[in-house]
Amino acid sequence: MLHLVFNLSDVSLLRRLQSPDSVVVFFDNAVASLFEKSLFETTLIDLMCLTPCYVLNEDLACRGIKKENLIKGIICINYTELVHMTINQTPICTWN
Repeated sequence: MLHLVFNLSDVSLLRRLQSPDSVVVFFDNAVASLFEKSLFETTLIDLMCLTPCYVLNEDLACRGIKKENLIKGIICINYTELVHMTINQTPICTWN
């Protein structure tokens, strides 16, 4: 399942997404939660042990966030890679 996360305000959502057959992509305001030493760091690290996590390069650039400030293990992708994910991963669930 492909999870598209646009807003992240609670760690309980991250716990719900953890699954070996899931993929998580962070967009929009959720990218601000991906910094090292954020409130979400420990839960995100736990999530990434089982579930790959991605963020769009363009969303980082729009917010002036540098890749090196992200929690280690989060993978940066472009729109082409996102399109491939949407083709290969079904169903798709959006989290706002």
